[in-house]
Amino acid sequence: MTEFIHGQLFETTFKTTEGDVGFLAEVAIEGTTLHLMNVVMEPVNARKLQVGSRAVMSARSQLVERLDARVLIPCELRQND
Repeated sequence: MTEFIHGQLFETTFKTTEGDVGFLAEVAIEGTTLHLMNVVMEPVNARKLQVGSRAVMSARSQLVERLDARVLIPCELRQND
């Protein structure tokens, strides 16, 4: 997994039951808080991928697990309104 570097892009791929989903976000670090902003999620190697909310939540859980395994501080993902 790519290191989180302030001002850089973070990119990874999630496995879902519907297919692989690419994830790209801008990284901002403020103190001990990691912000992933301007997130883009798109199918990998497919023109179209119908991913439901269950698959999106699965990808979110995978990301939190990866973060918890790498970071010495608790991580929280929040959706901006």
